[in-house]
Amino acid sequence: MKISEITSKLDKMLSGKTIQKLSGKPKKCYKYSMTAIFLNICANEQMSDGQTLNFGIAEHILQNPEEYKSDNSLEYFKYMVENSFNNAFYHNPKEYKTVDKVINLFREIVLSTKKHGTCLLEVRKLEDIFDVKRFYQKTHPNIQPHHWIEINLVRGMIPTFPDFFTYSDLVNTWNIYVEKREAFKLGMFSEPNVSKLEIQYSTDNKKLKYEMDALVRTLWIGSITFAESYLYYLFYNIKQSGYTPKTESAKTILQQDRVEDEVVIKRIVIPEFMPEKRKHLNTKLKEYSKFNKVRNKFIHPSAFHNEQEMSDLLPLITTSYNDLATVLESNINFIKEIEDNLPEKFKILFWWDNVKHPDFKGLKKGNMIGVQE
Repeated sequence: MKISEITSKLDKMLSGKTIQKLSGKPKKCYKYSMTAIFLNICANEQMSDGQTLNFGIAEHILQNPEEYKSDNSLEYFKYMVENSFNNAFYHNPKEYKTVDKVINLFREIVLSTKKHGTCLLEVRKLEDIFDVKRFYQKTHPNIQPHHWIEINLVRGMIPTFPDFFTYSDLVNTWNIYVEKREAFKLGMFSEPNVSKLEIQYSTDNKKLKYEMDALVRTLWIGSITFAESYLYYLFYNIKQSGYTPKTESAKTILQQDRVEDEVVIKRIVIPEFMPEKRKHLNTKLKEYSKFNKVRNKFIHPSAFHNEQEMSDLLPLITTSYNDLATVLESNINFIKEIEDNLPEKFKILFWWDNVKHPDFKGLKKGNMIGVQE
């Protein structure tokens, strides 16, 4: 079933017009059954046989309310949902008002999905219904009230972090580059009786070469984008946490709503958390800034002269894999060094150890799905 079909179906099932057709025990049984559907969605069980059964039960209650007027029917639904509430760390699992809260939230999620294709909610909103920290204590121990959780009607409840998206884009783009490079290499040795120069400029290999060049520039941009997203999110987390800065430098910056990536390092990271690494991090920052300037030339290509009276088009033509591997490795190591030296409560790359990272200089792919045991 498509997301639009699920949304349309749930919108109808949750509407006041539908629920008002019922009263008494059948109405409570129906709301418990809709709560069971919600719990299954959050547990990523939307496509399960159990969820199909839940939908069938809810629809059966609507069509045959007289069959759900007994105390036994209500007690059964009540017991099953309260047990699920307990397992998912819901507040007040035995109180019927918790079911009402879930139904109201469920409606909000369906409405948001109709408008935007999915629903993003801050943790603090969900904390009114269940203990989010306990729910994610094993997988996301540092989850905070200001973090965002996607509630997807097909894929379930997913903590959502910008740095993970940008790193995933980087890894997946890198994997495509490695595949293209391998195809190019195989093509160069495919016809031993033809000169290498002729093979290199064949239509297929020229196409691969253009694709690799495009991916080199895209990966360079992506490595800076990952660093930026990490630093912006670090700033957001520190600001939202109510942290009291020790330095005037950080205090001033934390009063702003948005800042530049390099400013986060200069004005917050170094003075607040790593003053003893100032010289080293400033050296790394200088290198990062140099890479960032090249990135800007890729994003805003122009034919103007630079300060050396050379064309700004030069990096688009001359940048190669050898340059790229250094940039990727350097930028990612820089961010990881910052992460490793932060106070525990501000660490955000909690997913890092569950990813198979690429070997950029060894031309080895990565895997965002997770480390295979």
